[in-house]
Amino acid sequence: MKSHPTHFILFIFLSLIFSSATESFAQGIPSELLDWKGTWYAIQKQDTLFERWELMEDGTLKGESWVIKQNKDSVHSEFLRVYADAQTIIYEPTVKSQHGDKPMPFHLILQTSSYWMFYNEKNDFPKFITYKRISENQLKAVISNSDNPDKTNSMEFNFTRYK
Repeated sequence: MKSHPTHFILFIFLSLIFSSATESFAQGIPSELLDWKGTWYAIQKQDTLFERWELMEDGTLKGESWVIKQNKDSVHSEFLRVYADAQTIIYEPTVKSQHGDKPMPFHLILQTSSYWMFYNEKNDFPKFITYKRISENQLKAVISNSDNPDKTNSMEFNFTRYK
């Protein structure tokens, strides 16, 4: 059986499309942020805060956060989204009963392979949201009104990957 050159070219073209399909979903978002995928928890006093992140087909990270109170009541906290626009990466929380239930965009202003700082000068609190990857199963989030937070003007969340 003789192979036709057009079939070979079509085969190569389709192979390239299918082999890169999973990476094209994450276009625009740094690959390190994709490590956020999954469910995370942080114990705060007697309550437990959860964040769950998933990668959407359009390349955005979609998340939600909720608290399970000491009395076992579950309280939804916020919807989260991380996406790329033309200039930067945006971290966008939507908190019920704040800002007219509209998202509040924070722009990425500092990034390393394990640290991301987002900023919104118009927000009352926080103005800064930072995430630091401690290890494969640990993530630290800090919200504050300073780019150099201390214990008096910030809240710290030490997340562990939920298994």
